[in-house]
Amino acid sequence: MIYLSENKVTHINQEQLDLVTDLLRAITHPVRLAILDILDREHGASVSYLAGALRLDQSTVSLHLRYLREAKVVTRERKDGFIYYYNHPDRLSTIAKALKGFR
Repeated sequence: MIYLSENKVTHINQEQLDLVTDLLRAITHPVRLAILDILDREHGASVSYLAGALRLDQSTVSLHLRYLREAKVVTRERKDGFIYYYNHPDRLSTIAKALKGFR
């Protein structure tokens, strides 16, 4: 596909467009954006920490984390009996790079 933006031609193929669309869908919810913000500031967090910080039930936070995990926006790692979640830097940079292409 070719887009014309401010008299500048931008090339983006359908695969890139689909990837960015899926990633944007995954993060465009206030709770998921808040989760990503906390994970960025804290360099990772457990579900219980996120639930306390967001004042939400752990089950609600877990559902949002599952959505982010399925989109590969966050990763998880088991430590000391807890599962910690982290932002996936490659996926978030993919969004940023794609959005720059739409300028």
